[in-house]
Amino acid sequence: MLKGKKAIALIQARASSTRLPMKQFRYIGHKRVIDWIVDRLLSIEEFDKIIISTSYKKTDSIFVNYADEKGIDVFRYKGDINDVVGRHYYAAKKYDADYITVISGDCPLIDKQFIKKQLYKISQGYEYIRPAGKEWFHEGVDTYSWGCFEFLNNEIKSKYTRENFGINLRKNPDLAKIGLVDIKDVFSKKLCRISVDNMADLRFMNALYRELDEKDKKFNLLNVVELLKDKPGLLNINNHVEQKQKDDKTYRFVIKTEASQKIGLGHIKRMMVLGKYLNENKNNGVFYLINNDLLAKDILEKEGYIYDYKIASSQEELIKEVNFYNADILIIDVQNLENMKYHFEKIKKNTSLKKIILVDKYIESDNVGLFIMQGIQSDKILNNVKNNEKVISGLKTVFVSQKLKKIEESKEKLKNKIVISFGGTDIYNVTTTVLKVLKEIKIDKDYKFSIILGPYFNHHKKLNKELELFPYDYEIINSPQSIISIIKEAKLGIVYYGVTFYEFKYLGIPTIDVIPGKEYCDEFNKLEMLGLGHSVGVHNNINKNSFNKYINNIDNLKSPNYSIGDLEYVYSKMISEIEGD
Repeated sequence: MLKGKKAIALIQARASSTRLPMKQFRYIGHKRVIDWIVDRLLSIEEFDKIIISTSYKKTDSIFVNYADEKGIDVFRYKGDINDVVGRHYYAAKKYDADYITVISGDCPLIDKQFIKKQLYKISQGYEYIRPAGKEWFHEGVDTYSWGCFEFLNNEIKSKYTRENFGINLRKNPDLAKIGLVDIKDVFSKKLCRISVDNMADLRFMNALYRELDEKDKKFNLLNVVELLKDKPGLLNINNHVEQKQKDDKTYRFVIKTEASQKIGLGHIKRMMVLGKYLNENKNNGVFYLINNDLLAKDILEKEGYIYDYKIASSQEELIKEVNFYNADILIIDVQNLENMKYHFEKIKKNTSLKKIILVDKYIESDNVGLFIMQGIQSDKILNNVKNNEKVISGLKTVFVSQKLKKIEESKEKLKNKIVISFGGTDIYNVTTTVLKVLKEIKIDKDYKFSIILGPYFNHHKKLNKELELFPYDYEIINSPQSIISIIKEAKLGIVYYGVTFYEFKYLGIPTIDVIPGKEYCDEFNKLEMLGLGHSVGVHNNINKNSFNKYINNIDNLKSPNYSIGDLEYVYSKMISEIEGD
């Protein structure tokens, strides 16, 4: 009780968030997001009840078991899932509350003392409590009187304001008697986002947790402020995320992709780059459908996508999952499209999809709305699609990691570093083949070779044998957490089509390009003509003389100087002609 009045905490939560489903149950350090919130609230003795306020949607039944586990309550609203003020009003009414503190279920850094200040301020006869000043770091907490809640529920009519009801009082302060809470100077400036709305926010929170844990400090708001003063670079993890605005249109994307030892990682990795952009930069929902392969699942889960994918090998499974996710746009990037036996007319007819998009594949179909032919394509392919308005191609269609944009202007190449990188699997063991060629070449200058081996490289025995008499300085880098941090320092890259191929070129680093197969010779010749690489033949027939010429003439090799990877352009084409966009 608070001065004889009943005070409750309502945790606003739904498991069906479009941008980050099940976000409350994702981990920050050793605890889930919702654990951080509930455990902090349990330490505030002024609250008579702590209640998770959620919907009656099937996916939100998970909160019932969680509430039992934590010894708190749960209220499930049977009305409109987006009627948030109605949901909280009936929850407060059920518990006969005098004061109601609403806590966002995605704000793990709520501050105990700040909440107590709000509670004691509301007990002085105010109706709504907010921090003093125009800006503050704390997020996700507002306190109301019962009378104010009743007024809001009765008076707010529009769909947007019933979902975002707090904005009504902030924009119309005369509607209620507002009490202002003084906040500590250290919290008086908004440093960054501290809610968890997408994967970038979750990565940021985990980075904060790890840094504080290493210093044996608690994961709380004050320590986060101090940490960010010492390490402002951490802000780069999610500073590209923009808060969703009232009129922003959002879509649900399903991405069908794949990975395996045979196929490699290129498909799934580049689609994850696109998925991150769609989700983190554009506030869309993204869900992955993958082939039934442990490697594909492992890649997604290592990046934190534990609730964001399902297996869909057949067309029937694909249709089922597209409908389950209620997707607007389906993107397909698979190697052997012809073997998938997709009938796009049937897919459109049996789903509510507004658009189907194919990546690096072209077929004659009125049911496919866009074809994205990434990078430099062969003349044979382009001749078939030259006059098709639904096709986009070229360097700006490449899905390049957004992390590269942060280092593009400040790249520092080391004078003697050559990076060898052939992807996560290196199916053909090109790494070993290249080392054999290098052993037969006399290199005039001293270079250090950084040999990157992906997590699924399976040719260690042959590689180690080749390294026994390797005459040059080298280092083996196994499964690096950040390939970008390695390649950005390179003077030269030795690569072929794969995860890092266009990243080297994006950063303006000259490359010696090995061609993965004869069918790609046309593309690689065109790349060389554009000054985007220096080809040395197919992987099983490398031209030693060309290799020798390029590696002994690095300072005079052409550095790529093209605009690569314009995801804003790609996105505009993806959503064009959808509901008037």
